[in-house]
Amino acid sequence: MPLLARVAQVRNRVRGWLQRQFGSVTNLRLVWPDDWFQRGRDFPNVGGAALTFPAVFASIDIISSDIARLPMRHWRDNGVARSEVLDSWPVSVVDKPNDYQTGFDLIKMLVTSQLYRGNGYLFPHRNRRYQIDELHCIFPDYVQIYRAATEYFYQVSAQPLAEIDTTLMVPPREMMHHRMLTFNDPLYGVSPLVAAAVSSSIGLSILRQSDRFFSRMARPSGVLHTARALDRRKAEEIKERWQRFYAGAEGAGDVAVLEEGLQWQTLTMTAVDAQLIDQLRYSVEDVARVYRVPLFMLGDLSKVSYNSSEQLSRVYVNGCLSAHLKALEWRLSQFFGMDTRREYLEFDTDQIFRGEFQARTEALARSIQGGLRTPDEARRIEGLNPVPGGDQIFMQQQMVPVSMLAARSDLNPSPPMMPGQAPEPSRRELPPPSSPPSPPDLGELLMDAVFGDARPRPRTRYAASALAHRHAQRKIMLPPRNADDGRERRIYH
Repeated sequence: MPLLARVAQVRNRVRGWLQRQFGSVTNLRLVWPDDWFQRGRDFPNVGGAALTFPAVFASIDIISSDIARLPMRHWRDNGVARSEVLDSWPVSVVDKPNDYQTGFDLIKMLVTSQLYRGNGYLFPHRNRRYQIDELHCIFPDYVQIYRAATEYFYQVSAQPLAEIDTTLMVPPREMMHHRMLTFNDPLYGVSPLVAAAVSSSIGLSILRQSDRFFSRMARPSGVLHTARALDRRKAEEIKERWQRFYAGAEGAGDVAVLEEGLQWQTLTMTAVDAQLIDQLRYSVEDVARVYRVPLFMLGDLSKVSYNSSEQLSRVYVNGCLSAHLKALEWRLSQFFGMDTRREYLEFDTDQIFRGEFQARTEALARSIQGGLRTPDEARRIEGLNPVPGGDQIFMQQQMVPVSMLAARSDLNPSPPMMPGQAPEPSRRELPPPSSPPSPPDLGELLMDAVFGDARPRPRTRYAASALAHRHAQRKIMLPPRNADDGRERRIYH
């Protein structure tokens, strides 16, 4: 084989090895070692050095905890209305992802990896129906991206808890890659610590200096000087003896006996001269600015009142959490094979303001009065059971369209008149009294009650008149006739 071909082959092998180990040659991982922000300043062999700065740890912990404590909802939208899937398989997997973690632990570890390293990974286990049965969060340092032409794979190191016994090459469909801001490589996220590197390093330096300062009982170091000439051996002997007796926490505060005309002169500035407190506060503010966390959530209450804290909480949700929540919702929905438009996963953000009881109840009451929620939906947010009739939308009746108000004439009052212009009251003409209704015919009522539909037919006019005349007569029987006249008298009325 020619020498140039052998050199090209070796070069390709080296390039492939570098890509398997570090990803793209132009990626930040080659120029960004794990201890880049603490190199030469931090304690050796300390993993996750930036987390030792309180502001970085608190910012990452606050964001990841707030996201992890939100319950997950599964929705289906048909274009007209949406309904919640109560027996959702993805939600059940997220709530119980594996045997050693809860849903809170999984989401918190994923978001922590994203905020600290810029990338977070979830490795799934599937059942026989090819459904995701388990989820395992892999720390970013154990995952590398390998590129081959137009395709790419994830190289995962051995993870006993995830049942990965050896190094695996995983296709993108079998790895959920959640990442932060991407810069020169769309497959690698950039950690926010890139912007907060100097501030966190200064803050750690201040804390370590304060530790050394107070470990010596706040007695700064200095220099021993004398007017006499000292050879090297004598100077080394005095220095070694001084350090043995007076250096460190054990020797701090002891009485020093000076000889050979030695004099002590301090060199280190005091904490007031160096303004360490102000500089440390600025480092905390800079880290909070990068992570977009309000300062009062990091313990700085110097410029915060009760009312402004509520406003800052809403600013924190809208300016910081909403972007993380939306990105994670889309990532999980796509990973579980959803359409993301008609079917998607969503975090219930109502739980964020659960501590603000008054504001929450007022908002729920207004949403019920305005027809946005049913009483059962509001009660469910509060963790209460439904009530009879609570699944209906209620609206106030006095709300009418403006067009109906414009059509009413009684809403346009006449202009006011002066007392002299008031018209004289006119007499009202009463309507003529109406004649009382005639009482019902008792005979007709009795006939209807007795005969009903079988009522006898009326006679002719003459026969009816004669019958009526006969019944109208009243026959009076007189006493018997006398013997003298022998006549019978009848009286007709």
